[in-house]
Amino acid sequence: MGSEGSQIRVWFEILLISKVGSFTARKSQTNREGEGENMEAEEDAVIGFWSAFGWLDGMIVFIALLSEYVVDTIERFKKPISRGSTSFLEWF
Repeated sequence: MGSEGSQIRVWFEILLISKVGSFTARKSQTNREGEGENMEAEEDAVIGFWSAFGWLDGMIVFIALLSEYVVDTIERFKKPISRGSTSFLEWF
C-alpha cells in the first residue's frame, strides 16, 4: 500500500503542478495580449462582492456535505469487505 500510495501521490502532485503552470501561462499570455487594447476600459462586475461571498459559502457547504457522503459510503463499503478474503483496494 505504501508504495502505491506514494506513487499515486507523486503523480497527483505532478498533475496539479502542470495544471497550475498551464493556467498561469495562459493567463499571462491573455494579459499581455490585452495590454495594448483598452487599457483604460474597466469591466463592470457581473455579480457583487456579497453575492460572490454567498456563492462561495454555498459551494463550501455543498462540497463538505458531498465529502461526508463519499466518506460514509466508503466506510460502509469497507466493513463487509474487510471481513472477507479480498483486500479493500482490490475492489477499486
